Amino acid sequence: MYTHDQRVSVRSAGTSPNAKRKITQADIHWADVILCMENKHQQMIELQFKSKDLPKITVLEIEDEYQYMSADLVTMLEAEIEEIIRELL
Repeated sequence: MYTHDQRVSVRSAGTSPNAKRKITQADIHWADVILCMENKHQQMIELQFKSKDLPKITVLEIEDEYQYMSADLVTMLEAEIEEIIRELL
Protein backbone atom coordinates (compact mmCIF):
# COMPACT_ATOMS: atom_id res chain seq x y z
CA MET A 1 0.00 0.00 0.00
CA TYR A 2 2.82 2.46 0.84
CA THR A 3 5.68 0.66 -0.90
CA HIS A 4 5.90 3.31 -3.64
CA ASP A 5 5.12 6.33 -1.46
CA GLN A 6 8.19 8.58 -1.50
CA ARG A 7 7.27 10.13 1.85
CA VAL A 8 8.02 6.95 3.78
CA SER A 9 9.95 3.69 3.72
CA VAL A 10 7.91 0.72 4.87
CA ARG A 11 8.23 -2.94 5.77
CA SER A 12 5.43 -5.31 6.57
CA ALA A 13 5.85 -8.05 9.14
CA GLY A 14 3.58 -10.03 11.40
CA THR A 15 3.67 -11.19 15.00
CA SER A 16 2.00 -14.55 14.47
CA PRO A 17 4.13 -17.68 14.11
CA ASN A 18 2.14 -18.26 10.91
CA ALA A 19 2.94 -14.83 9.46
CA LYS A 20 4.24 -14.83 5.90
CA ARG A 21 7.08 -12.61 7.13
CA LYS A 22 7.65 -12.45 10.89
CA ILE A 23 9.06 -9.32 12.57
CA THR A 24 12.80 -9.52 13.24
CA GLN A 25 15.43 -7.72 15.26
CA ALA A 26 16.59 -6.13 12.00
CA ASP A 27 13.09 -4.68 11.52
CA ILE A 28 13.14 -3.29 15.07
CA HIS A 29 16.53 -1.68 14.53
CA TRP A 30 15.48 -0.24 11.13
CA ALA A 31 12.15 1.26 12.21
CA ASP A 32 11.50 4.77 13.49
CA VAL A 33 7.87 3.83 14.20
CA ILE A 34 6.04 0.51 14.37
CA LEU A 35 2.34 0.42 13.53
CA CYS A 36 0.21 -2.38 14.98
CA MET A 37 -3.43 -3.09 14.33
CA GLU A 38 -4.26 -4.26 17.86
CA ASN A 39 -2.87 -3.94 21.40
CA LYS A 40 -2.06 -7.66 21.42
CA HIS A 41 0.39 -7.10 18.55
CA GLN A 42 2.19 -4.39 20.52
CA GLN A 43 2.34 -6.66 23.56
CA MET A 44 3.78 -9.50 21.49
CA ILE A 45 6.50 -7.22 20.10
CA GLU A 46 7.34 -5.84 23.54
CA LEU A 47 7.55 -9.36 24.97
CA GLN A 48 9.65 -10.75 22.12
CA PHE A 49 12.07 -7.80 22.06
CA LYS A 50 11.91 -6.80 25.73
CA SER A 51 15.65 -6.35 26.16
CA LYS A 52 15.93 -4.08 23.13
CA ASP A 53 15.35 -0.37 22.68
CA LEU A 54 12.08 -0.28 20.79
CA PRO A 55 11.00 2.53 18.51
CA LYS A 56 7.67 4.21 19.14
CA ILE A 57 4.81 1.73 18.71
CA THR A 58 1.44 3.07 17.60
CA VAL A 59 -1.67 0.89 17.84
CA LEU A 60 -4.19 1.64 15.10
CA GLU A 61 -7.12 0.07 17.00
CA ILE A 62 -8.24 -1.93 13.95
CA GLU A 63 -9.40 -5.45 14.72
CA ASP A 64 -7.30 -8.08 12.97
CA GLU A 65 -10.29 -9.84 11.44
CA TYR A 66 -10.12 -8.75 7.79
CA GLN A 67 -8.92 -10.65 4.77
CA TYR A 68 -5.45 -9.56 3.66
CA MET A 69 -5.72 -6.21 1.87
CA SER A 70 -9.53 -6.26 1.70
CA ALA A 71 -11.05 -2.98 0.49
CA ASP A 72 -12.50 -2.18 3.93
CA LEU A 73 -9.18 -2.85 5.64
CA VAL A 74 -7.22 -0.72 3.15
CA THR A 75 -9.64 2.18 3.64
CA MET A 76 -9.28 2.03 7.43
CA LEU A 77 -5.51 1.65 7.28
CA GLU A 78 -5.08 4.56 4.89
CA ALA A 79 -7.18 6.85 7.07
CA GLU A 80 -5.13 6.04 10.17
CA ILE A 81 -1.74 5.97 8.47
CA GLU A 82 -2.21 9.23 6.57
CA GLU A 83 -2.79 11.03 9.86
CA ILE A 84 0.36 9.48 11.32
CA ILE A 85 2.43 10.43 8.26
CA ARG A 86 1.22 14.05 8.52
CA GLU A 87 2.27 14.13 12.17
CA LEU A 88 5.71 12.71 11.39
CA LEU A 89 6.42 15.09 8.54
